[in-house]
Amino acid sequence: MTEKQLPRQLAKNIEWVRETLLEGAEGKLDKESLSVVMLRFLLENDELPIREVLKQFDKTEELQKGTGLFLFRYLIAKKELIIDMTKKIDLSSKVSDLLI
Repeated sequence: MTEKQLPRQLAKNIEWVRETLLEGAEGKLDKESLSVVMLRFLLENDELPIREVLKQFDKTEELQKGTGLFLFRYLIAKKELIIDMTKKIDLSSKVSDLLI
């Protein structure tokens, strides 16, 4: 299957999450163990907007700004978070509204 055969939004979403799987994309971040913490944090705060949860995660875990977003993308790429990849990923929506 080629990129032209994929729905446009699906291709964009795959591209958006894919780079988190590449070796060295995370720098010195322990994405395996932190992603477990992130998953728990998302599920415990599933009535909040995703953007807000990611910001709170960075502050709570004392991580560099943007780490939560990276881990969110990583969880999607690893299929730990199941979402509809054919739709635009709206970070202003609630966690519970995005998950399938």
